[in-house]
Amino acid sequence: MVMKKRLLFVIDSLGLGGAEKSLINLLHSLDYEQYEVDLFLFYKKGMFLDLLPSQVKVLEHTREWAAFQLPFLKSLASLAAYLRFDLAYHRAMLSIKSKLCRMTQPRQQKLWNHLSPAAPFIYDEYDAAIGYLEKYPDYFIAEKVNAKKKIGWIHIDYIAYGLNSEYDRPYFEKLDYIAAVSDSCVEALKQCFPDMEDKFVLVENISCPKLIKEMANHAADIDAKDTLIVTAARLAEQKGIDLSIEAARLLQKDGYEFRWIILGDGPLKEEYSKRIIKYGLEGKFILKGAVPNPYPYMKAADIYVQTSRFEGKSLSIDEAKILGKPIVATRFPTVYDQIHDGLTGILSDIDAISIYEKIRFLIDNPDARQALQNNLSKEKTDYESKVKGFYRLIG
Repeated sequence: MVMKKRLLFVIDSLGLGGAEKSLINLLHSLDYEQYEVDLFLFYKKGMFLDLLPSQVKVLEHTREWAAFQLPFLKSLASLAAYLRFDLAYHRAMLSIKSKLCRMTQPRQQKLWNHLSPAAPFIYDEYDAAIGYLEKYPDYFIAEKVNAKKKIGWIHIDYIAYGLNSEYDRPYFEKLDYIAAVSDSCVEALKQCFPDMEDKFVLVENISCPKLIKEMANHAADIDAKDTLIVTAARLAEQKGIDLSIEAARLLQKDGYEFRWIILGDGPLKEEYSKRIIKYGLEGKFILKGAVPNPYPYMKAADIYVQTSRFEGKSLSIDEAKILGKPIVATRFPTVYDQIHDGLTGILSDIDAISIYEKIRFLIDNPDARQALQNNLSKEKTDYESKVKGFYRLIG
């Protein structure tokens, strides 16, 4: 009997996000006759927890790490009860720095200095350990895991995201490979770490067509008699939802009847809600919030729109393509890896007027929408080759 290879995946949580969704798709694509899979979550929470394959074992937290995650005063009391005054100090510093400092990416990276002392070591030996998200999961497998091969993962454009390369360097040096999700992301890493370019490999996000299509058939509370536009994105500046609101205002001004549903939460929800009221878009531009299954909404959409300012690689665009949706996307740097303008989607400039014009064109031209759908139906998803690429990476 052939021994199964042991894999460990590490990620912050399974909340709604592109990396988290990508991990769920990857885990559903693995051959569990060949692999035994463990998952370590910094925080055991998130809407995708229920979507984990039954074969995946979620590792338990140590009592110190569990205490570290409690609300501030309870955390200090628990750590003191365990006589872990050193960890109580780091918990206090973490809270102070998180609340008092403007949380830039480099500052967020350095919070690992206070998280690391409390994070547990995993003493079991693995054939491969995969930190499936930039920053903490990558640092964790570099420091805390015993594995024959250690693989980091970068889901963003390293330069556009503004990460501190000097902080990451000592962790990257301990990794065998660092996977990036698009050619543009690989090139950004090579620019920042030219002496490590052999470590950087392209491993595209895996979107499992079978899983997505099955979930798209579930019921959803959709009642759209007018043109239905859908966007799946966090309510953060990167995703350009402010541009979507401005484009919606222009569509309304020109008399178009539509409903535009935004699937996702984020720090700018209150600001966007006020702007929606200011423009009189209530009932037309809807902040639906985070939903565990966005696919019924995407399937029902007449047009899928992605207005990002930058992306590592948009998983939502890949999903909309699998569901055969006419797509309008902004010209963020990595979009050209996914959309052929005029063939598999329509690209706009990163401004509200251009977005509005491209949406208006598709509303006014159903034949153009159908042509995009026809082209998408002929496009191969290369799903199997992506899974094989992951197998090659882990060895």
